[in-house]
Amino acid sequence: MYIARPWCGSRFTQQAARFLLRSKITHPRPQETLSQPEQVASGVNYWTHGTLRRLPKGHEIWLLTQDESTGLLRPQGFFAVTFDYYRGTWMGKINGSGRKQVRIVAVVAPPTSQDFFRYFQEIGRLHGYQFEPVRRIPPECKNVASVQAFIP
Repeated sequence: MYIARPWCGSRFTQQAARFLLRSKITHPRPQETLSQPEQVASGVNYWTHGTLRRLPKGHEIWLLTQDESTGLLRPQGFFAVTFDYYRGTWMGKINGSGRKQVRIVAVVAPPTSQDFFRYFQEIGRLHGYQFEPVRRIPPECKNVASVQAFIP
């Protein structure tokens, strides 16, 4: 079945259509201090919320935290991000222990990136929850949003 897409002829409207499908972090807002800490055995967790127009089949939303001084990232797989297909919203948690500020990164991860992030989590568990950071977001994660926030 062919579906006509009126934006196919214009470069501007193609870019606009891609923008409408992008993930966006709605909480915390840029430069906002995280609130409502949730104490857990491994430290303190904070809720993160966002929007996404459509989650492609087989993809998942993953949250990562980035150390802005080194650029290194840590996938936050301890709590799976949930996506509400009807509302186009998602929510997840990040661990905020041991930092004053953090860049929160949300990625729409295809299956290969999900495998990579799960492997990161498994290796960390096998090494007594000592997680080595990853150097970059996998290049196949095209839909990426980020926000800098402060930790109380």
